[in-house]
Amino acid sequence: MDTAQAPHHTAPPCAGTPAAASRRSRLNRLLGPGLVKPALFLMCLLPAACLFWAAIFDQLGTNPGQAPIRPLGDWTLRFLVIVLAVTL
Repeated sequence: MDTAQAPHHTAPPCAGTPAAASRRSRLNRLLGPGLVKPALFLMCLLPAACLFWAAIFDQLGTNPGQAPIRPLGDWTLRFLVIVLAVTL
C-alpha cells in the first residue's frame, strides 16, 4: 500500500510578498471603511434603473421588446472596457 501524501497547495510566488501586501493595504485605505464598494455597486445598477424607469412610464417607443437591447449592449461594452482598464 502506497502512503504517498498529496502535494500541498501553495500560493503564487508573488502573493505573499511585502509588495503585494503593501498594494492591498493602499487599496483598502483608498476604498475607505466599506462605503465606496456599495456606492460603486449601486452606480453599476444605474443603467438598469433608467431602463426600468422608462418601462414604467411607457417611454420605450414602438417596440418595447427591442428597446433595451441597444442601451444594455452599450453599457456592457463600457463595463467591459472599465474592467479591462482596471486589470492592466
